[in-house]
Amino acid sequence: IFISLLFSTVLTMLELHNKAYTRNILAPVHYLLYTGGLLLTTSLLILLQIGVLLLVAQFVFGLSIGSHFVAVGFISVLLMLLFSILGMIIAYRVETIQTATLLSTFIALGFFLLSDALNALEAMPEFAAGIAQFNPLVLATSALRKILFFDLGLGSYLVEILILVLYLLVATAVLLFIARKRNQKRL
Repeated sequence: IFISLLFSTVLTMLELHNKAYTRNILAPVHYLLYTGGLLLTTSLLILLQIGVLLLVAQFVFGLSIGSHFVAVGFISVLLMLLFSILGMIIAYRVETIQTATLLSTFIALGFFLLSDALNALEAMPEFAAGIAQFNPLVLATSALRKILFFDLGLGSYLVEILILVLYLLVATAVLLFIARKRNQKRL
């Protein structure tokens, strides 16, 4: 999932600093189409990677991905879109590719360190655990555990899904606002 953040940052930065970018924003194409095209390109490439990883999880590690494909796929796509959009936001706000790459790496590290990957939420200080419980990674891993290990239904992880969807909607609104402002400023 972190590759979504880094890949979308680099791809967007390369597109924004491409000589054809000025031509793109002068063309009679709405900024939504341009930004959506960048997101679609990133998403298709990341979906290919997610598909390979899910196949490895199914056949090498023996997880029951096939029987829970819709739920696991939906959560994976939510995370991929969220981190891709976050990467695009970084790219639109930062001027150089080096700064954008460094910033996206530090943000990914922050998400990782404030997740339950290294330390259980119960073992964290109360303040850190309070913040970490709303980390998209923690929400997604909690939902995936409920699906894959405990075979629970939608009702048990619906709150996590709704919070992830809310994050995605907010991130999309921020991205569209920033993209519109940047395109207007370039003209």
